[in-house]
Amino acid sequence: GDLVLVQSNWEQVRLTGGMSPDLSYIVADQIQVLAPNLAPVRVESWEYKRGRQWDFFLQTIRKCFQFLEFTEVRTPLLVVNPGMESHLVPFVTEFQFGSGRKIQYLPTSPELHLKKLLSEGWTRVFEFKECFRNNELGEHHQPNFLMLEWYRGFSNLEHIAKDLQGLLNYLKLKWPDQIRGFSPLQRTTVRELFKKHLNFDLQPNTTVDELKNLSIEYGIEYLKEDDFDDIFHRLWMEKLELELKRMGPVLVFDYPPSQAALARIGETGWASRFEFYWKGLEIANAFDELNDPKEQMKRFEEERSKRVSLGNMDLEIDQEFIKALSAGMPPSGGIALGVERLFMALVDLNEIGKSTAFPFKFNS
Repeated sequence: GDLVLVQSNWEQVRLTGGMSPDLSYIVADQIQVLAPNLAPVRVESWEYKRGRQWDFFLQTIRKCFQFLEFTEVRTPLLVVNPGMESHLVPFVTEFQFGSGRKIQYLPTSPELHLKKLLSEGWTRVFEFKECFRNNELGEHHQPNFLMLEWYRGFSNLEHIAKDLQGLLNYLKLKWPDQIRGFSPLQRTTVRELFKKHLNFDLQPNTTVDELKNLSIEYGIEYLKEDDFDDIFHRLWMEKLELELKRMGPVLVFDYPPSQAALARIGETGWASRFEFYWKGLEIANAFDELNDPKEQMKRFEEERSKRVSLGNMDLEIDQEFIKALSAGMPPSGGIALGVERLFMALVDLNEIGKSTAFPFKFNS
């Protein structure tokens, strides 16, 4: 019943995660007991092969950005503002120093701090960031996940798209196994998807009532109080994401202006951003970054008001970020990529929990 180690065969047993099929017997001169085996229960962990794939995956990404002459940076894990998006629920904590107390948050993204670096003169930066989002758990969501963000100062969204294609090409070149479903990135727009699959000509000035009528036409329920973005996302999830799954790796450009977040509004009236989809996974979100401090402050105040109306916690606006924009952030392109989700697409995993050791589980 005890755990034993046979030195001559240990490496083979370790690499195969157990007894190899062609290792039918062991011959040993000496056996040493290393640890008691008191119960047959195995602590759930991560299989050795998957862990090696993950390690190689991260190393390969880093080498790609080193080749592109990006600088890897490290930003705080305790922040005054975790991200203003109205639908996100942050983790909150408290810093104590003597008799002093200060509310802090775990970041939902490192975006604000990375853009502060752009304002200080950095032009090519990236970060692997542990991010945290409360009230999110499912096949594609974990409350703690790894984000890869990179930014190019004096650049734009098109250059970020080229970076992403280059990263995927580099991963394919270095990956030891065949990657199923790999192909060059396709491109489409939100308007094209609505036209092709819903027979609806979406415009930057499309109204909420027009989307409600479209929802009725396709039998999609909505609430009376739902706004434009609520109904848009219902149509998107129930009708269009299935179509994206059939397309292979694809970039979707030009979102409604109400969904610009921290992106510029282009000359055509659409939000200048794209999202990257592959194998049914929304993997990355990229912006032509907004660098107008007055417009940014206006959007933050709107998001803050919406957060309160949705019953989410009020968040203090990061005034240091507004000051950084006021000092001058150059025209820039940036992207946030879900590292586990890209790994899922590469190795064909159907649950994000399988992409990490000791995934979070909630048992009610």
